[in-house]
Amino acid sequence: MKYPIKKWLSSESQEAKRKSHKWSSLKPPYPKSKDELHDNQWWRLKIIDLLNQLRPDAVSGKVMDVGAGFGFASAYLTSYKSVKKVYAIDYSKEACKRIIKTASNFEKAIPSKLQAIHGSFDDIKDNNFNLIIAFGAIHNSPDLFLTFRSLFNKLAPNGILLVSDMCLSYNATIKDEEWATNRIIPNSKKIYGKELRFLDTNDYFRSIYDYFYFSKKAGFRVYPIVWSTDNKNELRNLEKDLNGPFPKTFFPFFARGHFDRLMLICEKDSKINKDCLPKISYYSSISYNFIKHNYFIRIVKIFNKFGLTKGLKIILIKLKEKLKV
Repeated sequence: MKYPIKKWLSSESQEAKRKSHKWSSLKPPYPKSKDELHDNQWWRLKIIDLLNQLRPDAVSGKVMDVGAGFGFASAYLTSYKSVKKVYAIDYSKEACKRIIKTASNFEKAIPSKLQAIHGSFDDIKDNNFNLIIAFGAIHNSPDLFLTFRSLFNKLAPNGILLVSDMCLSYNATIKDEEWATNRIIPNSKKIYGKELRFLDTNDYFRSIYDYFYFSKKAGFRVYPIVWSTDNKNELRNLEKDLNGPFPKTFFPFFARGHFDRLMLICEKDSKINKDCLPKISYYSSISYNFIKHNYFIRIVKIFNKFGLTKGLKIILIKLKEKLKV
């Protein structure tokens, strides 16, 4: 089923009203720096720094923050000298009220660069964004392909969509996803006045593969990063560290506690990557077959029996037969 973006991201939708109710029930924190943020918000600001290291000057120009919430990431983005304008978008009225105030209190932030927008990124007529960030936001989409494709269309050529979000494991089935999404939200009665499911607030639980597939289907060149404390791999170079046919996991070296498991760097790249072809396996290589079939020993035996000149002719004949020339 396809969901029109304006329907499910409408400021008048029931989900939007519930999000606003949730924001209004929270005590508004106005930290002065990222060091005062709780673990997950700290993590997401460090993700911005990491992107700028992996793709120098990626954090620049015109930027959009989808699902801006309190506006911590938006405020931090304005502190980058290379960033000219930040559109902070949220379909919660309460969140939008707090975004500018967050920037006014945040260290080195420049509120004049920031524009808070109540509504959907699809309502913005402007496009050609250099960078779009979506932190804890993409999982709210009922239709991942529609969302990724809309964001793809908002980006300038070679622009980047940076996603940091929750996800289920690789082996999660459709039924696992439905079960997780239809659970009752803890403390929902206290927050909303009645028991609600995650589905009722547009919180969808999906496997990692869904994010990979739909971002790629939308047209992006996708660099999927899965964070895990089970290994010590460090992410330093996208092409080298993420080369190969399988997703890799990396140690979340700057996490302070809780962190998002999934990070996607999605590039609007129209170039053909000729290095994407699978590498020739060692087991199908000439050197492997040379060793496997004892060709060296057989060649020596031919030379010993027939001499150099005749032996070479015999070898050439056998090679032609082998190659069917």
